[in-house]
Amino acid sequence: MKLTEKVDPGFYFFNAITSIYPSDEGAKESFIQKPIGLGPFKFLEHVPGSRVVLERWDRFYKPGKAYADKMIVSLMSEAAARDVAFRNKEIDTSVLGPAQYVAYQADPGLKGTIVEVAEVFTRHMGMNPGFKPFADKRVRQAINHAIDADLIISKLVKSKAYRATSWLPLTSPAYDKTMKPYAFDPAKAKQLLAEAGYPTGFEFEWTTSPNESWGLPIVEAIIPMLDRVGIKVKVKQVETAVLADVIRKGEFQAYVYSMATGPDPSAALKCFHSSTPQSACNYTSFKNADFDKMIDEAGQTDDAAKRGQLLQKANALLYEEAPVWFFNYNKAVMAVQPWLKGIQLNATELTHQNAEDLWVDETSPAK
Repeated sequence: MKLTEKVDPGFYFFNAITSIYPSDEGAKESFIQKPIGLGPFKFLEHVPGSRVVLERWDRFYKPGKAYADKMIVSLMSEAAARDVAFRNKEIDTSVLGPAQYVAYQADPGLKGTIVEVAEVFTRHMGMNPGFKPFADKRVRQAINHAIDADLIISKLVKSKAYRATSWLPLTSPAYDKTMKPYAFDPAKAKQLLAEAGYPTGFEFEWTTSPNESWGLPIVEAIIPMLDRVGIKVKVKQVETAVLADVIRKGEFQAYVYSMATGPDPSAALKCFHSSTPQSACNYTSFKNADFDKMIDEAGQTDDAAKRGQLLQKANALLYEEAPVWFFNYNKAVMAVQPWLKGIQLNATELTHQNAEDLWVDETSPAK
């Protein structure tokens, strides 16, 4: 590998998208149904919409692992279905949504099964500077002041999130603990709008998916808050897969999304570098010479401490420029049966586990 900047390449092997296999394998039509790899388990079966079955591979490079003979990934998109299966002890672990998170916390028999971590995902509302009001940072700052994010996190997200300050999340090595989030201050928001030339507000179209944690329910809660300072919202709902394409093409006035912001803070902030295309991850077409200079210097220095300082300064500049409404950092939550051991608090994606380290004790119903 030839690196163009001085970063820790180890960061990129935390990502689930990092895969190494023969170049001609991925081009085969059969690859998606009969994949190959060098992991602790080998592919056995995929029943679309139902399950993926894997069995232990005896040539795995760590002797004695994996511990289990077989692993079954049950595909359950509905939170209610996962909840029933977990309560009936039919599955070993389950992803919890906001409603289940609250219910499990209140249930003495389930409270001890909760595992959580601050994931490197930043939920936000991106604003297109091509839409005139959003070209003025005072308008963008006004939106950050106009929305009571803490109330939304508490009431709608059921506290299954951490309030965002700027772009880098809590578990980022460059996170600045001294930073405070934008204060909920409608009067300040009105003042900024007036200074920007919008004393009576304006109207914009907000593109959203139906996602319960950062989509339509959140937008609907924000509408009256923005209306209070004179900003009117017209909602455009699309499916999540469509939303991703809309954002990459820049076909929006504003969007709401959850974006990976780690584990490498350099890569996360590089999404706001002026050289980064909108189709890559600079969705708000952000351009700032001072920001570019900090990111460029961070990418070339041998001094790790200096790199961290530069990245923190760049993150602080993003806070000031507010190309997005900073909503929250995801609190990933899973329920884990007491007999399943070896779960890792993976901040990149909690559901992505080193399966070779998972094992079950004799209390498992499957034993």
